[in-house]
Amino acid sequence: MQLNLGCGFDRHEGYLNVDSWSECSPDLQLDLETYPWPFESSSITRILARHILEHLGADLSGFRALWKELYRIAAPGCVLEIHVPYYKSANYWSDPTHVRVYTPLTFEMLSKKRNRRWIQESNGNTKLGLMWDIDFETLSSDVIWDSPWDQRLEVKDVSLEQLLEVERHSWNVVKELRFNLVARKDELR
Repeated sequence: MQLNLGCGFDRHEGYLNVDSWSECSPDLQLDLETYPWPFESSSITRILARHILEHLGADLSGFRALWKELYRIAAPGCVLEIHVPYYKSANYWSDPTHVRVYTPLTFEMLSKKRNRRWIQESNGNTKLGLMWDIDFETLSSDVIWDSPWDQRLEVKDVSLEQLLEVERHSWNVVKELRFNLVARKDELR
């Protein structure tokens, strides 16, 4: 089974489209902050989470419950496709229902492999994967540039290196982050 969590009006064929808002006619109306979800453990092979995670898990216990539940339902090798607004974008801060920021480091904290490497390096980052007994590894991450930066990059008015430097010091350069994570359950990590 494949899930499209927080589908809104972006329904996908071949997925169970899940949302709490009845007006978007989801296949399953579900409050994603009420646990457990009505799915068997290790039964989901793919999860789309496009612009939903930033609305969930405002406090640490809610964040933990969300990721424990995602891990519980994920089959070994399940891919989570995640899109979230970038925290240095007006797209994030303009919506009062956004309660949680995500960065690439957030997802690294959910990886047992990365957590173990941090222990060896005496790195102080929080080892959420080991603490919560969950294991998501980042397969890919992409930056979606805000206009007009994407256009300037496309016509080579600015180089990628220059744009990355601008982003370090400016807001509204990146509008979205996209990640693919894989649930690791089938091996010792």
